[in-house]
Amino acid sequence: MKNTNVGKLERGCKHKVSVSQVMICKHVSFDQSFYQVSIDDQTLPPNVTITIDFNDTKLQITDNEDLVMLKVNEDRTLDVCINLLDRKMKVLKERDPDIKRPKDEHCKETLCLVENFLTWICFIISMVCLLLTLLTYCMFPVLRTKAGVNNMFLSFSLLLAQVSLIISAYTSVYRFWCAFIGVLVHFLWLWNFSWNFICSFHMFRVFTASVRMNNERNMTCDTWKWLTGSLVLPVIDVSAVLTYSFLMSKGREFGYGNVQCYLDSPLLIGITVAAPLFAITLINVIFYLVTVYKIYSVQRLRTASLSSTTPDFNTTIYIKLSTVTGMFWIVAVLAEFLDSEILGFIALLLNGLQGLAIFQTFVFNRRVLSLYSSLWKQPEV
Repeated sequence: MKNTNVGKLERGCKHKVSVSQVMICKHVSFDQSFYQVSIDDQTLPPNVTITIDFNDTKLQITDNEDLVMLKVNEDRTLDVCINLLDRKMKVLKERDPDIKRPKDEHCKETLCLVENFLTWICFIISMVCLLLTLLTYCMFPVLRTKAGVNNMFLSFSLLLAQVSLIISAYTSVYRFWCAFIGVLVHFLWLWNFSWNFICSFHMFRVFTASVRMNNERNMTCDTWKWLTGSLVLPVIDVSAVLTYSFLMSKGREFGYGNVQCYLDSPLLIGITVAAPLFAITLINVIFYLVTVYKIYSVQRLRTASLSSTTPDFNTTIYIKLSTVTGMFWIVAVLAEFLDSEILGFIALLLNGLQGLAIFQTFVFNRRVLSLYSSLWKQPEV
């Protein structure tokens, strides 16, 4: 959304506004992609209308006494007094009762409620499963191999990321904690993406190595190495957002917490979340496909002399391996790209229940059940 009239706004307002109230009031900043300026040059002085986009709600500011309470900066960000926003939003709510909303708005509201309900249910199930997964790995040292430790960090990072997302939904905007939670949400999800990559890479190395690897040698050293590596992407991305936003706003903003308890700009979301996610998922899918081909080739050689009634273990193995790749995010990307509500709900279920998939893959099996069974058995007299 280009704001080609911003320069005209600055020139048109110079003779009308001497001191902007935004300089002396508590204000919030909007990136250029969140607002649009239109100017009617047929009148003197020109009529200026600024439209701020809050997803489904568009807030228009036209009165001169209201225009004094905002300011367009040199970097094209828009500063608006919070009390003006609160007043305008209150008027919108009073003028737009539920009974006057069109049917499509009712439909959107219903879909939103269903989506929120499903998100809550999926996240609760996922977080319970992740806690059970971590508890199981902590209880049984035999499970804490290199792959097991990687799975622990994958589960832990996903648990923290999902908890942070729930907290952000109930944190008030315009406050310091909102910006802090925004940084935390961004950091933790990037950390989870990093562990998806690490687990996929470890899977790729184990199944494609020409020589059998000693997976348990130097385990402590390797764990610290993987842990350090997992922090590189989130640290670089978050630091870049903070530095860029601080410099562009001349120290007024940090890139988080102005519009929501997350990143302020769709551009920042695209560059620092969507792009890394796409790259990591693409690499993970390549690792996965190569691994599947390797397993398939070995299984075919081993079963060449057996009857066709031999159980097919490949499908189960392939499904289990896919849980560490994060490839379900592809469905979310397709849903956004195609603007498909059906794909959106499928993506919500697949990604919201990642914890359940991890639990079912690595914990809910005969080996782990036998370990629990051995704990419950009474010692023989």
